[in-house]
Amino acid sequence: MNEKKPKYTIIQQDLSVQEPEDTKCKAIPLSDWKHLVNKIRKISSPKLTWHTIGSIMLGAGLTEFLALLTTSQASHEVITFLWIYASVLTVAGILSLIIASKERKQINVDRDIALEEVERIEQKFEKQD
Repeated sequence: MNEKKPKYTIIQQDLSVQEPEDTKCKAIPLSDWKHLVNKIRKISSPKLTWHTIGSIMLGAGLTEFLALLTTSQASHEVITFLWIYASVLTVAGILSLIIASKERKQINVDRDIALEEVERIEQKFEKQD
């Protein structure tokens, strides 16, 4: 008989499977778990809205001050208006940056509260061991 040789070759590969390591597990009560999840959900990423607005306003205000220092051909009323405009932009920009800084600090506080909850749960299990 006429035997046909296969058009493909079989490659055999030896695999070694590692056994899982024994680790300690802690059974957390569902109420503690839900409390922790709620704390973590309240943590939000820092919103950059105030920071962006403050940077734009501060940049515009400082640019306006620079333009005022180099310009002398405008009327007295226009220069007075531009000084007020530049001052308002600069102050509003600084205030926006201060608000952005306080917002970032609040987010760090929320993160610290969630970490305190995790540590509280860990301490509860350490007492049981």
